[in-house]
Amino acid sequence: MTQSTVLIIDDSATIRRLVDRCLTAAGYRVVAAPTAEDGIELASRESPDLILLDHQLPGATGVEVATQLLQVPEACQTPVVVSSTLRKKAYAEYMELSNVVDMLPKP
Repeated sequence: MTQSTVLIIDDSATIRRLVDRCLTAAGYRVVAAPTAEDGIELASRESPDLILLDHQLPGATGVEVATQLLQVPEACQTPVVVSSTLRKKAYAEYMELSNVVDMLPKP
């Protein structure tokens, strides 16, 4: 049985470590990227089963990244969960993107 792969795209090293630790303990394979560019490259290379995407990244928004992911054949069908401190306000920006399936509020 193969492990499901989760890609974390978040500029916070603390968030990446926390999510990695929790999901690895739960049996998932985790790959992490600190930038939008690294995340898109990893999505192409790793074909993840789920992407956890930060709403605010240096030089890019989560909306821009989610839109670009739709153009990546290996990731265009991958569900994306956006994490943000902005709650519903941020999620409204993603309503037209078919790959964004949910929002995870940050504390």
